[in-house]
Amino acid sequence: MTIREFINKTKSKNRDAEVRKFINDYYKNNVEALTDGIVYNYIIIGNTVSERMLQPYDMDMNEFKSFQKVNPILKMGHKVVNNPLKLGLITSYYDTKDKTFLDMIGLIEAGSKFYKYFQHGVSSPEKMKYVIENKLSNKYLIKKHGSMFVVIQEQIQTMLDSPALKERFKRMNDQDIHYIINRISTTINSTYKEISKVYYKYIDEEVASTVMTQSELNLDGSKTSLSNNSIDVDNLKNLVINYMPTNLDYEVLNVCKIKSPIKKFVMKKVILDREKKYFSRFGIKFIDYYVYKYNSDIVSMKKDFIPKLLSARLNDPEVNKLIEEISKDIRAYAEQYGQTSGEYEGLNTNAGIYAFYNEIKAYIIIKIRKLMNEID
Repeated sequence: MTIREFINKTKSKNRDAEVRKFINDYYKNNVEALTDGIVYNYIIIGNTVSERMLQPYDMDMNEFKSFQKVNPILKMGHKVVNNPLKLGLITSYYDTKDKTFLDMIGLIEAGSKFYKYFQHGVSSPEKMKYVIENKLSNKYLIKKHGSMFVVIQEQIQTMLDSPALKERFKRMNDQDIHYIINRISTTINSTYKEISKVYYKYIDEEVASTVMTQSELNLDGSKTSLSNNSIDVDNLKNLVINYMPTNLDYEVLNVCKIKSPIKKFVMKKVILDREKKYFSRFGIKFIDYYVYKYNSDIVSMKKDFIPKLLSARLNDPEVNKLIEEISKDIRAYAEQYGQTSGEYEGLNTNAGIYAFYNEIKAYIIIKIRKLMNEID
């Protein structure tokens, strides 16, 4: 039994019309995401939407799992292809020749690939907008359209018009289905990957040219002896662990350009929390990263600890758990502040919270750099 035969064995008269209605409902309910998709509002295809869209196919999941084990293409276990909704949508396209079904496959892939490259959302929507308008070349379709959905629609239309693919779309056997779904997936993956590369490169360049200089913080390293070639890492860690102030360092706060009342309120709550100890827990991780990645030389560390750590994306499960933990507290404190002021400044959104985490990260890094001057 072929994939299309399996999908169509329970086909009702109005199946494709019902699926199309679910798709149109999704369009109506997600206009902002569909007209953007990369800056402020993102494409998300949740489980509820997928389950509703799958209902008209009247598919027995136990039978589908059994079919997966015997079908030569599906038993290869390719997760991108082994998706009942995608297989249903591509069958509906073959039966109706309505491109809407292929576009929906593209949207499913877009939701997956966005969070592959922007796990916490876009940390700075304004900078992403700047990157699209000023850093991307004209070869990027997002620069032309401003909408990821329109980009996906054009990419799929290009596939349909391709002489190399026409026969596959016309024939649509199991191998063709595997190829087409995978081709849609890899094309969209490449799009998000390339945009993310330019975006993160711009972020790194901005960090490198930031005004967080030694002169602003009076970090001239006057206590550093050139004859001392290695930093006492344990001593620095002890300083960080035992650093328990009663207020924020406003010199560092000003350098980080944190001026809004809600951000000062939330930062004070998390940085000065003596139970959670975010300052020392993050601080020790940042020190360990620098020593492992570069060296323990105090002269080098005083010179480039700030730029190296600000631009670092630590791929550490423990750091990720810490980010999740502090993010929950940021949201809670922001909600506490917002209940009386009505102001949130983005701290009630995932993207805004992650962007603010990066500001907290900068504060911790710069403060640690100041603590280094206490080491003889």
